Amino acid sequence: MDSEGADPVPVTSGPAYDHSPTFLDNDTVAFIRDSRRNGTDIFKKDIGAPGSENLTNTPVMYEETLAATFDGTDAKIAFTTYNRSSDIFIMNDDGSDVTNLTRTGRIDEYHPDWSPDAQKITFTSYPFGRPGGEQENADISVMNAADGTERKDLTDGPAFEDSPVFSPDGTRIAFCKITFSRTRGERGDIFAMKADGTGTRRVTDTRAFEYEPAWQPTDGSVAATGMLQSQGITTYQYGDFVLTDEATGQLYALRASGVDLSTLVGQRVTVSGTLVPGYENGQVEGGPPLLDIT
Repeated sequence: MDSEGADPVPVTSGPAYDHSPTFLDNDTVAFIRDSRRNGTDIFKKDIGAPGSENLTNTPVMYEETLAATFDGTDAKIAFTTYNRSSDIFIMNDDGSDVTNLTRTGRIDEYHPDWSPDAQKITFTSYPFGRPGGEQENADISVMNAADGTERKDLTDGPAFEDSPVFSPDGTRIAFCKITFSRTRGERGDIFAMKADGTGTRRVTDTRAFEYEPAWQPTDGSVAATGMLQSQGITTYQYGDFVLTDEATGQLYALRASGVDLSTLVGQRVTVSGTLVPGYENGQVEGGPPLLDIT
């Protein structure tokens, strides 16, 4: 269907339970197929074309959650496979080069999501037998997408934190926090934090159970309000000015290619611009995202 929910078209049909679809490109969808006869596997299918292709075909394993990069060519798929415990794997969109990124034994890893530049994967970590009384504990983690190195827990609190998703610019992660109480029962709320785990903010606070957040797509434009400062001596060598957005706590480096900002240094301003590709959070010299102010 289109982005407004009109003109829905069935992509698959049959007795199997097909779920968790994700686009590999504008015309191809990957999904999980759960059938009584053949177990659970990951398939892909061209929309409108007959047939589908089995990418995993692992009878003794149970494929669960999946996510894919989306750049129109040569997508990568991250997915969870369960066999006594859950691990996160990646593979090419033709099912080749399957790699286990976690291999942690008594920790379940699942719900992977790619950063927009495909360099990082965020996911849920659920250690077996962690003491917590009536409260189960799970954390949001991140690792390098290529090999699973530089793994880091971004949360560490008495709650079940789950379903992380990167923002379209890669600077923030939204997730669900589930709490359990004998007196208050179970509740779920949506939170967001910077991609390094700092600056956590509550997004929802209702009696409803909110779960599995998703970000609204953007065209790369960003508006931010804060105190404008000149770029001083830094570990990164780009941008003429810096500004920390008051609403999100996100630091931006600013490149003023179409406007003179020098007269506004030291003042509270609202700027709007476009994120410069390749300068996602921490990807260049450990610096902040770069905004081109025009």
